[in-house]
Amino acid sequence: MSASGQCVPIPSTPSCTTSQISCGGQCVKKTKYTCQSGVPIALKRRGPTSCPNGMDLCPVGTWGNGMECIDTRADIESCGGCINAPINDPFFPSGEDCTSLPNVDSVACKNGRCEIRSCARGFDLAQNGTACEPVTVVPNKKIKTGQNSHGVGSFNVQR
Repeated sequence: MSASGQCVPIPSTPSCTTSQISCGGQCVKKTKYTCQSGVPIALKRRGPTSCPNGMDLCPVGTWGNGMECIDTRADIESCGGCINAPINDPFFPSGEDCTSLPNVDSVACKNGRCEIRSCARGFDLAQNGTACEPVTVVPNKKIKTGQNSHGVGSFNVQR
């Protein structure tokens, strides 16, 4: 309502991208602004503004309110790029959290790529080496023999 008691139309909410927030009827980058009472407020950056050689400057947290230097060629939680990078932002290449790969028992980040060292019980490394897939046991059909990763003797496997 206006001061004179008249109804005032509510401004329509704009369709913002996933890297933006709606604030006061406009879309603003959530890595640069916060919204208080419908007014965009510039975020104060915390942390470094540049990094030593071999390290990448990455946003910290979901909203990217701070920055940190990360070795994205070896960091298991920001492998290959920044895990909290804004979507489609060429300044912050998107990385992968190797610890979140399903059915993986042991993993490392080597040269910016997740490297699966072993799979959880009941799973084997896929032929392309990028995932763990279920082991299928087929009764009375010997397909593969030897020892699996858990030290068990003969077993039947079908992929």
